[in-house]
Amino acid sequence: MITRCFLLSLLLGGSAIPQTAFHPQPASPRDFVVMAWGGSPSEPEQLRLMKEAGLNSSGFCKAEDLDRVRDAGLTCFVSDPRANGYDWARLPADEEIRVKVAGLVREIGTHPAALGFYLLDEPHGSLMPGLGKVAAILRQAMPEKWPYVNLVPYRVSPERLGTPSYDAYVKMLVDTIHQPFLSYDNYSLVNGEMLDYFYTNLEIIRRLGLETKTPFWNCILANAHFNYMEPSDATFHLQVYSTLAYGGRGIQYF
Repeated sequence: MITRCFLLSLLLGGSAIPQTAFHPQPASPRDFVVMAWGGSPSEPEQLRLMKEAGLNSSGFCKAEDLDRVRDAGLTCFVSDPRANGYDWARLPADEEIRVKVAGLVREIGTHPAALGFYLLDEPHGSLMPGLGKVAAILRQAMPEKWPYVNLVPYRVSPERLGTPSYDAYVKMLVDTIHQPFLSYDNYSLVNGEMLDYFYTNLEIIRRLGLETKTPFWNCILANAHFNYMEPSDATFHLQVYSTLAYGGRGIQYF
């Protein structure tokens, strides 16, 4: 994972222009996040390269790495079993969760590098009530820290969603987890072309974001895997500028 993040920083060198090239004050990640999706590296040099590549969030970090992330001028979402190490369908008693969260408060508190806490990627709808309960306990203890849950793309079955429709799935996140942004992925670069799926999902998320008054972040394709194509400056630009045109408030590189 560390190697992947290092390579990502190199890949972004030609496509993510440092924010200070145009404005003396880079965008705050709370206003517009530019994030590497995945485990945050621990090495200061790799964090420095990520900052130079134009990122303002290093991804999902360990609590013990927060000072290094801060010193590099970055932020991150803390990934810690006290926040995300649960069976979401069968949570322990609230008091047990609160004891674990109290430990996080003592360790992290108001650390400026911590945007919030990573909870889960692409959850089934049946898990959202459990995610919402832990998110609420975290927010009660640390009101300024955000929960992070990333949603599946629209082109999956209702059985995979756990809801009758994609609209219901997205609105469930808003209503149960109260995450202040919508984060989703839809990797659509295949065999040298951008599939219509990418734009259809952008249209849906934009509409639901407006309906729920929730800004959205797009997690875009930044590495070749499965049948997805090798990234290039052109494909980075296409995905990023399309997201901006639809009003996106965050870019995440996976």
